[in-house]
Amino acid sequence: MNLNRSISFTTQWSNTLWISLVLAAILVVVLVFLQPFDTYSHQDEYKVLKLVGYSLCLIIPIMAMHSVELVVFKKNNSRWFLWNEIVYLIIAFAVISLFCYAYNVFIVNELPLHWSEFGNWLRTFGIPFAPLLLPFWIYLRYRFSKIVIQPLKKGSSNLPVSIVGKGNDELLKFNAKEFVMAVAQGNYIDIHLLKEGVTEKHTLRATISGLVGTIPGAQQVHRSYMIHLDQIEELKGNTRQGSAKLRDLKEEVPVSPKHFSALKEYLQTRP
Repeated sequence: MNLNRSISFTTQWSNTLWISLVLAAILVVVLVFLQPFDTYSHQDEYKVLKLVGYSLCLIIPIMAMHSVELVVFKKNNSRWFLWNEIVYLIIAFAVISLFCYAYNVFIVNELPLHWSEFGNWLRTFGIPFAPLLLPFWIYLRYRFSKIVIQPLKKGSSNLPVSIVGKGNDELLKFNAKEFVMAVAQGNYIDIHLLKEGVTEKHTLRATISGLVGTIPGAQQVHRSYMIHLDQIEELKGNTRQGSAKLRDLKEEVPVSPKHFSALKEYLQTRP
């Protein structure tokens, strides 16, 4: 698993609200209708209302955590990596569990709150819900996510770039504007550069993910392809099966669905 792989991100507050509402609805359905953990044996005049109240223990933390992940997203120059997503899910689930524990003790059972007992409660009641909620959570975040491509900064194409391969003495230096495309070939990548009107291919022992953020103007558009944004002449196809036609290469580059939408939006606003 490549934890440094760039992935799509849920940017909008409205989408995050929908995600939290769906997850809360799933939790409420399980608690009210299935009543796990012998909930059915507990008699209370307001039992159903109290069980529905657990929905707030998901909605509030998820919405609050969205402001935090937006800060991280912006600090990453509008990029979101797989390791960011894993850390977010772990922390968010822990925060949700804290809210649920406090709600269970203080509101449902009307007992004094003792945080020292949280670990035992988490093992008994919190973690068993992870296999139920996490798959839906991961799917919904992907479903409502998008790739964001930032406009090129003025003068960034003139910056020097150095790529160090994993092989002995593998070092490739070039100007950012000379970069055309990089293609993954197993444990190697082919980097195509434009030198004095002629394209050159250089092979290094490296990965596409290792190039992310190192070449100004370059954008990963597929798990095996990275291209320079200025090289795009035309987008072909659609989100199901799309490709990009480059100015200085005859071949068309495959574009993944999420990147196709992002490139289409970028090209429409590009000067």
